[in-house]
Amino acid sequence: MPFAGHVGPMTAVAGELAARGHDVLAYTGAKYEQRFRAAGARWLPWQQATDYDDSDLAATFPPVGDGKGLRGGMANVEHVLLGTGAGQAADLLAEASRTAVDLLVTDHLAFGAALAGETLGLPVRRRRPRGHCCCRGR
Repeated sequence: MPFAGHVGPMTAVAGELAARGHDVLAYTGAKYEQRFRAAGARWLPWQQATDYDDSDLAATFPPVGDGKGLRGGMANVEHVLLGTGAGQAADLLAEASRTAVDLLVTDHLAFGAALAGETLGLPVRRRRPRGHCCCRGR
């Protein structure tokens, strides 16, 4: 998920996998493209999944508002976490049709990434150190 607290740990995972010779493809929002590229990963943008700036969720998802209270929290779950899931799955399935993927390491809140992995029959590792990246072993 393109949130700073999710991207930081997964950038480290992507960097370590790249350093070990794996072809790493990071799937995240445009705001974090350069962080993953600097870690040695290629980047796959959110295309079918609605991309957003984590510092201004209401600009993309107005019902989230300021994100406070029960209403803001429920809107975040509905629109950001669950609402982007089908697009995440579509993006990752489309990429997997073009590029061989051996493993999917994903954020524990990236529901679409988990669905794509299950659909593809890939080993899926959901991690609390958040973000997601695809990796093809060498």
